[in-house]
Amino acid sequence: MDNKIKIGIGAGVVALIIAGGGYYCLNANQRTPDYAIETLEQAIENHDTKSFYDVVDLDGVLNTSYDGLVEGLTDVDKSMSNDAKDAVKNFTQMMKAPLLSSLKTAIESYVATGAFNESKDTGVSELLKRAGIDRIEYRGVDGVEINSDFDEAVASVRIYQPEIGREFVLKAVLNQNELGRWQFVRLENFGDFMSQITAVRRAQLERYLEKTAEINSRHDKTISEAEQKYSSLAIGGIGQSNTRSELKNLMLDVIKKDWEVRRQELFGLSVPAAAGSLQNLYMKICDLEIGYAEDYARWMEDRKATTIKFAEEKQRQAQTLRAEAAEVSRRFTAGAE
Repeated sequence: MDNKIKIGIGAGVVALIIAGGGYYCLNANQRTPDYAIETLEQAIENHDTKSFYDVVDLDGVLNTSYDGLVEGLTDVDKSMSNDAKDAVKNFTQMMKAPLLSSLKTAIESYVATGAFNESKDTGVSELLKRAGIDRIEYRGVDGVEINSDFDEAVASVRIYQPEIGREFVLKAVLNQNELGRWQFVRLENFGDFMSQITAVRRAQLERYLEKTAEINSRHDKTISEAEQKYSSLAIGGIGQSNTRSELKNLMLDVIKKDWEVRRQELFGLSVPAAAGSLQNLYMKICDLEIGYAEDYARWMEDRKATTIKFAEEKQRQAQTLRAEAAEVSRRFTAGAE
């Protein structure tokens, strides 16, 4: 079975992780945790839904994993205020029942067919992607510890998530049911796993903010110096052909070129998912400023009212987006402190 985990929160993670390895021998006693793990592996291999439910309390695992998932999804976005986070968490609690139902359906589909039933996937794939769960790889089971009362066991399941860059040990808890059979009932440290992904994403976001701040600050200085030169040249009157020629060259050779270089530097950055909207703002600003410089330089030649009108409209839009980007960046930076 492919070690890549393509589905799962809670039970899905446990099921597919453990399904990735043949850690336990086939003659394990039916009333041991080993047998439950072996049965889970075989149930997924054979698409045996009944056997899967014999050893997995899917509702219990999903319910106990949900809060950790929500924390991970909201905490990474540091641009959100505490009130906004509370609102999101309240909303996700309202959506808990239908979302868990969709997850359950997706997991059942995987067990029964070996694949997601996309027609029933109401945003589950996107949720798993945002949570970073779709990239989990199974690495092995280190062992099972049973408590002294012999009514609870914990399987140590090693997984790897590329964003974290190191292995993480999930604690998959099993309890005995009324028939004396062992069942997976929860992931004891799923919230800790999500916290590690969140910490990595926060660090990526902070690095992105630092780099964009440095790039923008450096290029803003160049543009400011060019604008001062523009003011000095314009004093002589833009009605003079030599002044217009100098202004045209300033727009194309300095201002436009600098915005093009800035755009390339920003485009080359590694952009965290949380900063996608901010990156898009930066790209649009650069494109508008480049367009403004081109139109203004053209106006130095044709002197048409429509040409300068187009130029000024692009500059106005750029100024609006710069203010928006500054506010988004400020919220991100404030949230990271």
